[in-house]
Amino acid sequence: MGLSSNIIWHQTNIDGLKAILAERKFKCSYSLEDIHWKGSHLELAFPMLSFCDIPLSDIDDYLGKYGKYTIGMKRSWGQKHGFTPVWYQNPQSSSLCAVASSLKKLNTKPFQLEAELIWHVLSCVKNYEGRLKKYGFDRYRFYYEREIRYVPSMGSIEVAGISPVLNAKEYGIYKENHNGQSLINNLEVPFDISDVVYMLISSPNQENRVRELLGINADKVVILPYQQVKEDIIGSWHNRD
Repeated sequence: MGLSSNIIWHQTNIDGLKAILAERKFKCSYSLEDIHWKGSHLELAFPMLSFCDIPLSDIDDYLGKYGKYTIGMKRSWGQKHGFTPVWYQNPQSSSLCAVASSLKKLNTKPFQLEAELIWHVLSCVKNYEGRLKKYGFDRYRFYYEREIRYVPSMGSIEVAGISPVLNAKEYGIYKENHNGQSLINNLEVPFDISDVVYMLISSPNQENRVRELLGINADKVVILPYQQVKEDIIGSWHNRD
């Protein structure tokens, strides 16, 4: 398995892809994270933008997991905007337990310095493995996704006029008030089409549509159907005829 590459990946659906390419920006969303530590757990939603750091040759299980379209961006673009790898932790980790023991400080608003530091740490924490509700997996190893996140600064969040963290109930209310979505319209990360290197698509029939969305620079983006990636790059799926 390759350690990493110069590409980071983001998955979306057709509506998300249209908005991303038309506006030349990725919008943050609240992501509800279920964090477990030593027999306790808490569901908290943080504003963020999620990508994964998996080499194309190893991307097999990730393809199509969170959307029919996978956008491959230059790693340098992510570095410029402050993306950071997720801090994967086991529930028995002494570091995670030490942070979790101070969770009550997040109830103070506006955050004091210590609470803001705890918020910054927790916004980039994910359990090494756990339940993946979307697919009904009771034991899913999140670590293999090698998530890399953009979490906006506290200053940006204050300007946007949103909460830096929501509990599960507040997250549900937010989605109800935003047509079932967790998008945050005024927290976003811009890009140029020159930052887009790959478009991976679930069906070859989508290629012309994607090229139209990319516009005049579409010829500079490598577009590959998921099946071609699996057969020609990863080397799997040869027994599917």
